[in-house]
Amino acid sequence: MSKGKGGGPVFTEDALIDGIPGSRGIYGDIARRVGCSRWVIDTGMKKYPRFRKAVLAEREEFIDEMEGELVKKVEKGDLTSIIFGLKCLGKKRGYVEREKIGIEGDMSFTFRWEGEGKKGGNVNNGPV
Repeated sequence: MSKGKGGGPVFTEDALIDGIPGSRGIYGDIARRVGCSRWVIDTGMKKYPRFRKAVLAEREEFIDEMEGELVKKVEKGDLTSIIFGLKCLGKKRGYVEREKIGIEGDMSFTFRWEGEGKKGGNVNNGPV
């Protein structure tokens, strides 16, 4: 490990990749395993394509595990899991908590701004 501009250690892409297995793609876990800060992990995600790909793959595996556990609970009839699954996966079939509301007819709007260095006032642009 070499020294960076500020005198601190420089972590290679391979060193960062070594911290991934079992981390579930969580930055803090990878950082603890490598012995660096979360900032180093964030920088590595931007700087090292192989590292980024490996972290994202680890996360995908974790998501697969969670989906598997959710399926098991749904199969056992767990109502909370069923509702959660429908909200996430059943949106196209209408399983949503909020509804989109359409507005028909004429509509107008007014902007009002106030703030330091600006003159307060209204702008009415009329019908939309």
